[in-house]
Amino acid sequence: MTYKVFESGETLTANDVMTYFMDQVVVQVPTEAELADLADDHENVRVAYAEDTDKVYVLDDGTWKEVLTSATSPSFNNLTVTGDLTVQGTTTTIDSTTIAVKDKFVFEGLSANDHETTLQVAEPTADRTITLPDANGTVALTSDLPSVAGMVTETGTQTLTNKTISASSNTLSGVINNTLTTTTGDMIYASSANTPARLGIGSSGQVLTVASGIPSWATASSGGGITLLSTTNIGSVTSVTVSINATGYESVRIAIRDFSLSSSGNPLFVRFNSDSNNNYFRTNTKSGFGQSDEAAGGGGSASKVGTTSQVRNNQTDSVWILDILNPNDTTVFKVGHFTSYLQRINDSGDGCESGGFTYKSTSAITSVTFGIETSGTFSAGDIKVYGIN
Repeated sequence: MTYKVFESGETLTANDVMTYFMDQVVVQVPTEAELADLADDHENVRVAYAEDTDKVYVLDDGTWKEVLTSATSPSFNNLTVTGDLTVQGTTTTIDSTTIAVKDKFVFEGLSANDHETTLQVAEPTADRTITLPDANGTVALTSDLPSVAGMVTETGTQTLTNKTISASSNTLSGVINNTLTTTTGDMIYASSANTPARLGIGSSGQVLTVASGIPSWATASSGGGITLLSTTNIGSVTSVTVSINATGYESVRIAIRDFSLSSSGNPLFVRFNSDSNNNYFRTNTKSGFGQSDEAAGGGGSASKVGTTSQVRNNQTDSVWILDILNPNDTTVFKVGHFTSYLQRINDSGDGCESGGFTYKSTSAITSVTFGIETSGTFSAGDIKVYGIN
């Protein structure tokens, strides 16, 4: 297209009008169909307006293409707007998968005034994606959410179904945290009103008690009960000695049970602390043994406490029990009681022999020895020592 710059006072001829004016203005034609003739008659015409379609056309490589008008919806492959773009209307449709916006959208609202709402993003340091859920609802601001110790909470009564709350990373009011207990056997108690506390597992033999108004572990106090202190199996021996540690007990019970002898006719005896001096007194009563009850008998100072019954061999259900008071007292002689169930060799029957004894020593009793009076050996049985309070 040729352009003409007119100088002041220059004469405009008819040819100039055809050459310059018509080639440089928008030419109006009655119908769109006449655009083809316009291009043939005036090869330099590039823009035309058709009255029947009310559209503006641009000649592009021999083809008239319509451009934007108030009555059209044009389509552009690529469009660059270098200035401000103002869109007027009620609906703007953008059919695109990605819209690149520098940093914000500004919403005017229904009323054009000085107040707008801006949707803005912070400067990204990496690619970010924020996904709106497929659901109806209202977007809440962080200031709309009540928060306690960094946790979002619901107001009113809520119901949790199939939910897991980590007790190690959350503080739940009114709920005892399972991390409060650390060891098997720990217990939980209230150290004050509404304040749970841990009571670690105690030691073996300790009992639960209360001190200063709260639970605690303590060593069992003396008073009541019987405790097995030791068990000793009897082999093929003529005597057997068992150690006694009765610390903390008011008395001890010593039971030789289910013993058997290798030969018949041998009474049994017992000594304390391996003392074979004449420091023992005994009194006894017999019952059974295939005869009428025998009167009480006794013995003077002797080197042991013994049975008067000669025990039959191969008997496996014999028992002899001794109870000793204050075995740890070092200020008084030791007194006690014994009872036995035996089968006597010279009487074709079994019976009971019981009595009392005194050990004339203020020493604490630390051992007991069971032996056979004359000959033979034990062949079975065991000895049990109990502490009694």
